[in-house]
Amino acid sequence: MEKIIKIENITDIVIGESKNFAGEPNKIMVEIEKFKNILVRKTELNVFLEPEFMTSSQAEQIQGKNDMHDASAATIILQSFLDKKSSVI
Repeated sequence: MEKIIKIENITDIVIGESKNFAGEPNKIMVEIEKFKNILVRKTELNVFLEPEFMTSSQAEQIQGKNDMHDASAATIILQSFLDKKSSVI
């Protein structure tokens, strides 16, 4: 991972923030927080949480069900983060 970070000049990492329909953290958020803390400690990069609510459904609507479903949802999460970041600048 360190090699990729250096080669690609990565400065930030974005991971999905998982919440239920009520907007509260769901069961998997405990593991996501642990993963985030490991990333921060090992990479010393900024690690951001971006809401992933309904991104799997959005990805499925865009391209249907296929093997790239999770990658498409990740793309939606990243684009949402980038859109918010560019509107702040």
